[in-house]
Amino acid sequence: GDAAARLGDEPLASPDDTWTQDGDAWTTTAPEAGTLHVLRWTQPVELTPGDDARLTFQSQLSAIDARAHVQVSLDGETWMTLALVGVSDAWQDVEVDLSAFRGLVVHVRFAFEGATTATGATTDAWSVREVRIQTGTGPTASVRHVTLPVRGATMTLPSRRSPASEHVTK
Repeated sequence: GDAAARLGDEPLASPDDTWTQDGDAWTTTAPEAGTLHVLRWTQPVELTPGDDARLTFQSQLSAIDARAHVQVSLDGETWMTLALVGVSDAWQDVEVDLSAFRGLVVHVRFAFEGATTATGATTDAWSVREVRIQTGTGPTASVRHVTLPVRGATMTLPSRRSPASEHVTK
């Protein structure tokens, strides 16, 4: 089931008012270089153990130098980028796997990282809609993977023993 409902139920908020809501979409434009425009899930989300967990949303991104991050945190203070969202002229479906955080409570946010273009001007903009956090094993065949893995990002997770790691072959 959905850990949270659709945007209309207001699970998202922009703490610094850099994102605006227009109909069913949230949009932000052109952060200054070195700054983030943040849209975050208003409540921490408990991901049930044993089930698949994923964040799904639609994204429309026009960016020359700016970068669109999907980030998670265990404490609401230290954030790790799970995915960078690709540029698109039209709405595209995005899915981010949250399974590594099963059994934990996570904070989720969208962060648009500003950059200055060669001319110093930019029209970078990012919109998201239909944002959901889903748990369970339902089919996701219709979702296109358009996120890029981020190399070198690390986050320490509580250790968890799995049957596979206990199996010893002789």
